[in-house]
Amino acid sequence: MEGRSEIDVVMRGPGYLLVAEASLTSDISVSTTYDPNRNQIARNIDCVLENADTELPIFWMIVKDRGPGRMYVQLIDQWRQDLAALIQMLPHRAAFEVEAVMDRCAVITWDEILEAIEPATEDEFDLWAELLSRTN
Repeated sequence: MEGRSEIDVVMRGPGYLLVAEASLTSDISVSTTYDPNRNQIARNIDCVLENADTELPIFWMIVKDRGPGRMYVQLIDQWRQDLAALIQMLPHRAAFEVEAVMDRCAVITWDEILEAIEPATEDEFDLWAELLSRTN
């Protein structure tokens, strides 16, 4: 009904599937085209659950900041306090599935990623420098 989702980052490894929404400046969309009550994070969580099969489902937000005015911060904090609110948004998912994703949900800043990596090639350095310039 919603059409294909455009997932920013997908990493699959032995026993896990990670889906990440990556944003340099913008906040999340609080509604989707076909469902004004379904936001971008809920949609991405639904996507990771749909594709995880027997793998551990993981969802991350990769963002510029964790400011309290950001909708992604507010929603994730709300769902950590009241998981039922997210479960209501995903009525076709079992509560234990939604809980499994929220147990591993993280909001990670670009600065934290840049601090954790060291570019090995000139191309990687160029990408690193470009990200650094956009996050400051």
